[in-house]
Amino acid sequence: MQINGIGKLCADGETLAEVEFTVLTTPGFPAGRGELRCKRPALYEAYGATHAGLLFTDGDDPVEIMIVGPPDGEVADFVAVGGLLPQGE
Repeated sequence: MQINGIGKLCADGETLAEVEFTVLTTPGFPAGRGELRCKRPALYEAYGATHAGLLFTDGDDPVEIMIVGPPDGEVADFVAVGGLLPQGE
């Protein structure tokens, strides 16, 4: 399943920026992988952070993510490592 949306990128307890994201999930598998798109400084800060997260809506807890490899311009690949991703509506 593919989920597209806008969320907030967090790193080490600080909200860095609003990001566009695309997440690919596999039913029954608790993680997902995807792509983040936003301005460069936030992606590099999250890449170097001890803990990074993606907030899907204001009321949710951030899903823990790991940015895989250095960002490429305004795009970074990530994997979700902190539990189930939202399954869409």
